[in-house]
Amino acid sequence: MEVEKAHSDRSAGRCRPLVLFFDLVFILTLLRLGQALVDQLSWTGVLETLILLLAAFSIWTFTASVCDTFDPSRPVIELFIFGTMIGALVMAVAIPGAFGERGVLFAATYVALHIGRDLLLLVILRGHNAQAAVVQGLLWFGASAVPWIVGAFTRGPVRPALWAFAILLEYAIARLRFPVPRRGRIQPKDFPPAGEHLGERYRQLFTVALGEVFLAAGIAHGLGDFEAYSNVAFAVTFISTVLIWRIYIYRAGALLEAAVFRAYEPIRISRSVSRAHAIMVAGVLTVSVGGKLVISHPVEHTRPAWISVILGGPVLFLLGRVVLERAVGGRFHATRLVAVVVLAALAPVLLYLPPLVAASAAAAVLGGVTVTDTIRI
Repeated sequence: MEVEKAHSDRSAGRCRPLVLFFDLVFILTLLRLGQALVDQLSWTGVLETLILLLAAFSIWTFTASVCDTFDPSRPVIELFIFGTMIGALVMAVAIPGAFGERGVLFAATYVALHIGRDLLLLVILRGHNAQAAVVQGLLWFGASAVPWIVGAFTRGPVRPALWAFAILLEYAIARLRFPVPRRGRIQPKDFPPAGEHLGERYRQLFTVALGEVFLAAGIAHGLGDFEAYSNVAFAVTFISTVLIWRIYIYRAGALLEAAVFRAYEPIRISRSVSRAHAIMVAGVLTVSVGGKLVISHPVEHTRPAWISVILGGPVLFLLGRVVLERAVGGRFHATRLVAVVVLAALAPVLLYLPPLVAASAAAAVLGGVTVTDTIRI
């Protein structure tokens, strides 16, 4: 089966139910990551959470690429998706102890998913020119597997250092299109992105990420005593999430397909879109952590680490939204950057106020961006 025909058939089918079903695994991943960050809200915890988030996002991105290229209704692709779902669930289960006793489980599963996918593609693309491109990716993932596995058997700061090196290597090499001496880089024509499908897939992922915020907030609120301040904190978290969705979908979020389809270099825009969503999903995860903290401690003394996540989540989201807007439209509205500056300026003041006030201030800033977008329509 040729890649071009498979790609055409896949695009015509739009998002199949199985592909959307696969995205639901990401909810558990984000929920686990958020809880891990709450349990260790420090710079070390942030670094470890970021490493694990980038690993999970990498699995999602490459799986989405396979589903974008081949028809998910083919039995072999269905089995691939189910197998990846099992692996992703294992990674999610291992997240709380990934930098402890479950490091080998997490690293081995992650490496197996990447290498297993490329081995499967070698079989599917037997006799096709794109097979050489898969070999290049397989070589690099084999190289990055070394620090992943070695790191899993180490302790202390060595493991996060090796895993950080491995994940940064993978993202850098992917951006360079997996260069290999004498072979050069993977060419965009080998796996061309389907613009009409790309936007739908990333919107689905972002919606799933927002769903995790509701789930985490609901769990945190359900564990409390339904006091008045906690009820207000839950409402503020809900409103903030709705505002984030509204800001995301405004223009750029709704025009992803057309932008990639009309682009002179679709692969370049695809990378920018992926980078933007990685930043925004990180922001949404941070919003989820901030929401849980505010619901659990609405009127307690605000700690610097709490302010970092309560305001840092919206800041990360808005910065990612700027990257998305530039990728889709080549420009961005200054309102988002103004909102980032306002949130940063409020941080020192909000340190002396309860977490609920800080969360309300962040929601107000997001509301201001939403109003500005509405007026601009």
